[in-house]
Amino acid sequence: MEQQARVLLTDMMILDKSVSTRPRACLMPQPFHAYRRNLLVKSKKARRGDGEHYTSETNILKTIGPLFLDEYRTRTDRLIAKKTASRKDFDELQDELASNLYVDPACGAGNFLNVAYARLREIKTDLIVERSRRWGTMDLTYDVSFEQKLTIDRFWGFKINWWPAKIAETAMFLVDHQANLALAKARGAAPNRLPIRITAHIVHHDALTLDWGQTLPEPTGQTYVFGNPPFLGDHTRTRAQLALMQAAWGSTKQLSRLDFVTSWHALTLRLLENRYGEWAFVTTNSITQGDQPARLFEPIYEADWRIKFAHRTFQWDSEAPGKAAVHCVVIGFTRDRTKKRHLWDYARPKSAPSSVSGVKTINAYLVDGPEVLVGKRSAPLAPDLPEVVKGSMATDGGNLTVTPAQYDAVMADPVMAAYLRPYIGSKQLLSGNKRWCLWLQEMNPSDPARSSELKRRLEGVAVMREASIAASTQDWARFPHLFRQLGLVSDVPFVGIPEVSSENRLYLPVSHLKPEVIISNKVYGAVDPDGIIFAVASSSMFWTWMRTVGGRMKSDPSFSSTITWNNFPMPALTSEQRAALASVGTKILDARAQHPGRSLEDHYAPLSMTPELVRAHDQLDTTMDKIIGAPRRCRTTLERQ
Repeated sequence: MEQQARVLLTDMMILDKSVSTRPRACLMPQPFHAYRRNLLVKSKKARRGDGEHYTSETNILKTIGPLFLDEYRTRTDRLIAKKTASRKDFDELQDELASNLYVDPACGAGNFLNVAYARLREIKTDLIVERSRRWGTMDLTYDVSFEQKLTIDRFWGFKINWWPAKIAETAMFLVDHQANLALAKARGAAPNRLPIRITAHIVHHDALTLDWGQTLPEPTGQTYVFGNPPFLGDHTRTRAQLALMQAAWGSTKQLSRLDFVTSWHALTLRLLENRYGEWAFVTTNSITQGDQPARLFEPIYEADWRIKFAHRTFQWDSEAPGKAAVHCVVIGFTRDRTKKRHLWDYARPKSAPSSVSGVKTINAYLVDGPEVLVGKRSAPLAPDLPEVVKGSMATDGGNLTVTPAQYDAVMADPVMAAYLRPYIGSKQLLSGNKRWCLWLQEMNPSDPARSSELKRRLEGVAVMREASIAASTQDWARFPHLFRQLGLVSDVPFVGIPEVSSENRLYLPVSHLKPEVIISNKVYGAVDPDGIIFAVASSSMFWTWMRTVGGRMKSDPSFSSTITWNNFPMPALTSEQRAALASVGTKILDARAQHPGRSLEDHYAPLSMTPELVRAHDQLDTTMDKIIGAPRRCRTTLERQ
């Protein structure tokens, strides 16, 4: 072990001889050669399968900075600036830094641990140098090891793969060596690490099958847990991963919509149940959207944890080749209700963060507001809102749907032409592009024998459904002429609401549709005789609600009946309010009618909306905002929230 360590340290000095000449701000370890090799030998597909997304130093500091690092840096700078500070004050802060446990339970190749240790060593070096300047060296010794109390054995990581685990352990030696060189330059001496008897603890084990409490020692100080656990949604995880989640949360926890990353939240709650500490993770932003917040944050709140800081949605940045575009949040938790809350916002996912001022409370939706949780609701909360229903899903392998290129051939077949109906999903609703379907609910049983093309298409549906891995879809192979799921079908005009709309739009584009239209499962619809549904869904108040508590497709807001529509907190309407909503909704339609050739996508292009349409929406917002309780039309998203 000692011989290997000596070789390792020799290699370290060869790797980074220039470190001692860098200013303090540049002493952070650069991505290591071994770390880079690890990224290169593991394919993008393999990393994706494991949910691995290596985090850049910038995003690491978004996590550990407000968790503990910023506070220690501020306290250190204040102590150094305080002329009346005693030797005891310096000793106590150094002892505190060394008393904590720093844990990354999904450590990968160790980047979080590397950065955390390097930055804490910078703080320690500043304390040692100032202490020495004021009072000289420690009594009876010139060995700076006695002054440099923070060592890498206070750092723990869990990693399921052996090779990254070894790289993480080796990288910590390199960071330690770099920090020692910096201390030697600043202090004139460095700790003597040979023979090596202390190392970082990188546990080669699946974190979700490891007993964290038994593995980690009980520190005299805080236990800080942080990192970047695997990003896997409920649609991409395997059955084995679902079993791991069930073990982490307990078999009674409903996991159907929780991301895999929440397993680390569950185990952190268990670890810190009887320990002092705080924790923060980089995660996908989906844990703050739709029905996940209610599922995830209920046990967090029940355990008396509150959000200490958060970064709202930003685009994740990686040092790995072939990096994916992942939209993330960073959320840190504390039990200390006296801690000041910090919230950062991003104008765009790729923008720089901006601090939100005056934050009092951060809730599960990363809003400075009450700690409410919005769960699924089967019927509308607002007494004047009817239900909205999803459209129909074909699950047909393209055999019941008709593209523009196929339209003329289908219309030339008199058997199929009789069943052709417009078929509209979110894209068609917004763009105005055409698509059709064969709506065969009332098909004459003899028609397939009269049309070879219709017969071919129905046989194709049956083959596609029989090959499905879903037993329920296989069962529908017996009914190839029917859509797999039936939704709203209306014999009168109705309202259509797209399931997903661009985050860049100022309003949710809502459409009026003719009775012959069949909407897909990507559109919600409802009969709206008095125009209330159209007006409410078109309002900025509802758009704000949807963007705040609803789910997202990447960064684009997603409409749902159970979360956004049924939970919209609109009070009962008076007859005057109903009439006012219907009237201002009509003005929006009138403004659109001035340009009949434009699609909804054209009407609501954020940089080119017509003044008439914007003013019509302003009138709607004045009415809707007052109904919700505002004294006047709100000017910002924050006011509406």
